[in-house]
Amino acid sequence: MRLTNPGAHVDSRHAHCGSERGRARRAATAISDDLSRYFATVTLINLMLGIATSATMYWLGMPNPLLWGVVAFVLNFVPYAGSAANLVLLTVVALVSFDGLGKALAVAGCYLVLTTVEGQVVQPILVGRRLDVSPLVVFLSLWFGGWLWGIAGVALAIPMLVAAKALRLELDLHPRLPRPL
Repeated sequence: MRLTNPGAHVDSRHAHCGSERGRARRAATAISDDLSRYFATVTLINLMLGIATSATMYWLGMPNPLLWGVVAFVLNFVPYAGSAANLVLLTVVALVSFDGLGKALAVAGCYLVLTTVEGQVVQPILVGRRLDVSPLVVFLSLWFGGWLWGIAGVALAIPMLVAAKALRLELDLHPRLPRPL
């Protein structure tokens, strides 16, 4: 003869699964929200780079400055390789379009300055603030991703950092350290 209610065992098991499903759903929602915030921030940064590139190319007298701004906006979604490809394109077009090396070097130099400031200063600061992550952690994750997997690692580093942060916070995975006396 059974002393407990068999239905109680099933109910408690389903309640436990429901809470686990709820935690998993909350974690997935947190990851989705943080990734959306990250991609929106990167899109805004790339838009600012595109506008700055268009204005700079117009100021330098490059043909089709709006085109170069759009190309900078689109290619900058591919970390490092996109800006490098656009730098090569801009330099080749400048060499063909202008008489003399000085103007072509000015085009390349100005774009290099824009992308360096964007990639090394603006993006780590804005992404770090927007996602509540230290800019140093953003930089280190980009470096580690690049070291580990090359360009693909750089492209995946921040989304993986965002997902790990959201999981840690949602599932409360951080270790509890004893308080100092």
